[in-house]
Amino acid sequence: CIHYAKGGDLHMVANKFLGTQFGFWLNVTEGETGTIMFNNNSFEQQRTNSIRIQQNAAGINFGNVNICGNQFAFSAGGTPQSNIDIVAGTPGGGAPTWIKNVAITGNTFNVTVTTANANINVQDGNGVTISGNAMNNNGFANRQGISVGGNALSVKVSGNDVANCLGARYTDSTF
Repeated sequence: CIHYAKGGDLHMVANKFLGTQFGFWLNVTEGETGTIMFNNNSFEQQRTNSIRIQQNAAGINFGNVNICGNQFAFSAGGTPQSNIDIVAGTPGGGAPTWIKNVAITGNTFNVTVTTANANINVQDGNGVTISGNAMNNNGFANRQGISVGGNALSVKVSGNDVANCLGARYTDSTF
């Protein structure tokens, strides 16, 4: 697991994350800046989340997250939650949300677990795009494809192929 707690730039390219609690855990404690890019990585068998984006100190903002062209796989074992989880937080400096400018595009999700969590769970963010992702729950019951709620503002969901999840397909929409 990579635990990242401060601002600054980080580019994760062509890595394999296998069998940890989190593949990557952004747990912001200080700093007002940030750019994180995940491209062409493989996240498999994480016990909680493949990518968890979380604020650990109220009022600390973060921006610019690109999750593009990665492969995610959960199977039986542990208590897996969402592959990508953006947790609600408390914004600072008059910002509408603590996290902004997030793109989750062109990823592949292959899941064989029955937990009710969504593959992509966005509970905070402003300027979030979720598009062109392929998701398959392989016939296992209860799993959602995409969940948007909580403090999320200005979220665009479009062009995702969500198969064998609750609701079968996710309707394109803007929140």
